[in-house]
Amino acid sequence: MNDTIKLVGVGYLILVASLVAELLGSAAIGATGLVPPNATGSTWFWAVTVMMLIAAPLVLGASYLASVRLMKPRTAAEGLPVGLVWAGIVGLTHLLIGLGNGTLDMFLSPGTYVMLAAVVLGPWLAGRVKERQAV
Repeated sequence: MNDTIKLVGVGYLILVASLVAELLGSAAIGATGLVPPNATGSTWFWAVTVMMLIAAPLVLGASYLASVRLMKPRTAAEGLPVGLVWAGIVGLTHLLIGLGNGTLDMFLSPGTYVMLAAVVLGPWLAGRVKERQAV
């Protein structure tokens, strides 16, 4: 039971990290002046894609560090399910946010899936690194 609570709790920490990373990505795009504040259509789609691509390495770092420090997978096979649960939490929460503010089109952006893959990759990499150290 405690392991499940820990898994879900850390998943929500990863969600917060992803939202902060997306905010930083959005600020970076806004600072360039390339995207107007009320962008729509293809301009909005481009902005979401770039925002998620900027956020992905930050999310990868957060999920890797959280996995190493808190979950401690011994193998890549142990890390993968952790990453999948975390990606589920992040993805479902983004879905609910998208339903609430009318931005479900973000799921048409490849950047969204790159960011979700980064969530999965962090724990997998942590387990892989641990495997390699054991050899």
